Amino acid sequence: MYTTMLALSHAFIPPSNKDGQRTLATVMYFTLGAVLGWPFALAIAIPFVVEELFVFGADQVAAKEKLDWQLNRGIRLLLCGAVGAIIPVSVMPCLRLAFTERCADTCNRNRFILLWQAHCSILEHREV
Repeated sequence: MYTTMLALSHAFIPPSNKDGQRTLATVMYFTLGAVLGWPFALAIAIPFVVEELFVFGADQVAAKEKLDWQLNRGIRLLLCGAVGAIIPVSVMPCLRLAFTERCADTCNRNRFILLWQAHCSILEHREV
């Protein structure tokens, strides 16, 4: 949720061709939020993508240059998305290593302890 707030704080800046950092920061924060905890952060990014591709914002664009303008914005959005795709590629193996092996080992150990305690309590009741 915090990464979504940071992404939206960048997304609320009016779009322009001069500010590529706005697009990069927004895409990175939305991607980070989707990978680390809240996958629906990407659904919140849909209005940002529409705005990035179709709203002029601070740009003054002639009717003849509209297609080139949209193409430049689309390429910039795809490049930022490619940079943002580095996050899941780098984070997922770390999360898998951290949670899969340790949690599985901890769960098995706890299950064994609980079963052993239940077995001992059953034996105690039988002896009495």
